[in-house]
Amino acid sequence: MSLIADLDVGALAALSRGEPVRLDDCVVLSAELVTTASMAFLIRYTSGFACVALPRERLRALRIPLLPADDTDCPPFAVSVDAADGTTTGISAHDRALTARTLAAPATTWTDLTRPGHVVPILARPGCTGVAEAAVELCRRAGLAAAAVLAAVESDEPALAGLPRVSAAEVF
Repeated sequence: MSLIADLDVGALAALSRGEPVRLDDCVVLSAELVTTASMAFLIRYTSGFACVALPRERLRALRIPLLPADDTDCPPFAVSVDAADGTTTGISAHDRALTARTLAAPATTWTDLTRPGHVVPILARPGCTGVAEAAVELCRRAGLAAAAVLAAVESDEPALAGLPRVSAAEVF
């Protein structure tokens, strides 16, 4: 799958929930390789609500609790975080990219993050085949940290037309 090679170099991709592609599909990229420029693109051309999908064991290791939720169709959100060092307000593309990389870094501990913040981790649920789980799995297959930045597509933005696309169902 060429999408894996794209993620391995920090490129963005479109990940759909199924066919046909819907407006609420996601743009994804590796949290390990996200740059200020790629985060700025993601913020500008999507909903701007950048989340980082993580496996349960990573959330536990970082002591990031899940938020209560009634909607079982959506991946569970966790308490928002910012990187403790190197950020200012936390909302800039630079700060959110740094926080995403911090979440992905294996050496990160819970003390490297502040709460609440501007990046929302979401649980990539074991055994599920949604967008969050597919994004994390694609990062794993690329040999990267099991952490993926994602944001929902909210319009027929021409800037997104050239992104490589895959359906979550194709990943599993």
